[in-house]
Amino acid sequence: MNSKQFIKLFAITLCHLHTQWFSTERLISHQRKKLRKILAHAFMHVPFYRDISQQLKINVHEISSISDLKSLPAVTKETIQEDPQRFLSLIGNRKLWFSSKSSGSTGEPVQVYFDPYCWLTSRYALKLRSLYAMGFPVWGKIVVVRIVESQILQDQW
Repeated sequence: MNSKQFIKLFAITLCHLHTQWFSTERLISHQRKKLRKILAHAFMHVPFYRDISQQLKINVHEISSISDLKSLPAVTKETIQEDPQRFLSLIGNRKLWFSSKSSGSTGEPVQVYFDPYCWLTSRYALKLRSLYAMGFPVWGKIVVVRIVESQILQDQW
């Protein structure tokens, strides 16, 4: 991990450490903002959700709470497997995306893709927050080993 990646990971981790102490009201407000941001991206750049939002005439600004998500159809693993490309964003450099596969314990495995920011968040920052919550010191030493082509990592940053 180079210094730029470390600084970004550190900033993400600090954000997650900070948000865990939000009041209920502030946490709900924070979640709503994040939800709208995710939905705005999906409705604009992910074919499946773009088509659904147009068919159902859903405007991202009309969604103000998690209960409003009931207007969206449930997505099953089978729906994703029928046409996985429809669930991928049309923007971003796919060469930089990381992927992970489910175990397939209930049938066919599902491939999931992450952009570099989401990969750092889901793989490292949230885990560091969990370790900290269990008493691991923020400045404690930890080693994460992952085999990735060096050119791919350089291209990400």
